[in-house]
Formats: sequence, structure tokens, C-alpha cells
Amino acid sequence: MLKKLSIAAASVTIATLTAVYSASAATFSGSIESDSTLQRSTIDQWYFDVEQAGNVSIAATATSGSLDTYIRLYSDDGSLDLSDQITFNDDGGPGLNSFLTQFLNPGNYVVSIGDFFLEADAFGPTQFDGFFPGFGDYILEISGATTVTRVLEGAALFSRVWRLHIGNKRCYYSYKGIRRKFK
Repeated sequence: MLKKLSIAAASVTIATLTAVYSASAATFSGSIESDSTLQRSTIDQWYFDVEQAGNVSIAATATSGSLDTYIRLYSDDGSLDLSDQITFNDDGGPGLNSFLTQFLNPGNYVVSIGDFFLEADAFGPTQFDGFFPGFGDYILEISGATTVTRVLEGAALFSRVWRLHIGNKRCYYSYKGIRRKFK
């Protein structure tokens, strides 16, 4: 079931996921999960829209497990691929946590959060190089003059996709490359 969280709430909890909203920052809890059989971990994708140009800061902080966070920022032209990558960061925050600040023009963007072994163009990574991706819980913070709506899919899926909106009422959910619009 898809749920839309509105800006009106100061704090909203659905299942084990918590979203906190303010005028200057949006904070979400997420989890990079592991599949020990296939030796892979999930990649969470957060979609957001920017209404006016400015600096946006993104931090991914591991709170449990073996996660070494890695952030990739993409422009969202509806067909996400490596050429859409704007920037990335590993270990720009304290310890093994990721942090970046980027000037963004109005438009649609995607933040991918995964482990250090996240490949630039992988949306369901499996590593066969002897290194196994980490997993664990994390906090994602996107800051700037933002308002946020979050749409989520309730099942724990590998390569799951979330739609995060900053200042835009459109709503999309995507899974396995299929993009759907919800009103």
C-alpha cells in the first residue's frame, strides 16, 4: 500500500520508518538490507524536486550494522542512468558516513543510498569481487529551504525506490524501471 505523508505533521511514523519535517531539513530513517544467499544489499533511492535554485546538503549516517554509507546524486529525467549522475560521496561526514553539498537548479533529482560497494549504475548490486556490501540502518538528512512529501512501498524489496518531493505536489513511485504516477 502506498502512503503519502503530508507536511502538516511534525513527526509521522509508518511501520518502522520515521519521517521528521521542518522548514530547513527533512530527516528519514532507512535500512540497507542484506541477502546473504546472494551476497548483495539494497540500494534506497530517494526522489526529490527542487523548486528554486540553491545549495542542498545531503547526509547519510549509519546507525547500526556494517554499513559504510555511500551517496550518489542524479538528475531525474525519467530514464535514470549513469549519464544522469551529478556527484557522489563516500566518507565526507564523520567516520565512514557520507555528506555532500551541491548547488541545484529547479528540477527533479534522485539520491541513491547504499554501501561503499554501490556501483554507479547498479540498482540491484551483486558483488563478485570478494568484497560483500555492508548493511544496517541509517539516517538520511536533506537540508535547505525544503518541504517534503514521502511516498513509500511497504514491502522490503531489493532495489526499492522511494519518491521524495521537495516543494512539488506530483507523486511518483518506481520499481524495476517502471514509473507510475499517482494523484
